Amino acid sequence: MVNKLSNAKQKSQLSLSILFILTLIILLIGTIAYSYLEGWNLLDSLFFSVTTLTAIGYGDMNPTNSLSKIFTIIYIFLGMGIVLALIKVISRTGGR
Repeated sequence: MVNKLSNAKQKSQLSLSILFILTLIILLIGTIAYSYLEGWNLLDSLFFSVTTLTAIGYGDMNPTNSLSKIFTIIYIFLGMGIVLALIKVISRTGGR
């Protein structure tokens, strides 16, 4: 019984680690893409990426060209799933 709990804890920690790394990667991709596509500085690009993927979306910044808008659509579909999965795992494990 203890071994099963230990395995479950290890799987949970592995899931958390993988999702955390994927979240960092997707944020890095968004930051670089928006910096290039929109000409925003890195902090503004990161801010927009975080607010977009967490569905906060203050509305103070928007993609202004067609390529940025297409990227944003794809970015939301791919990135939001990863971020929500990370939040789910954190809520289940208590962040441990």
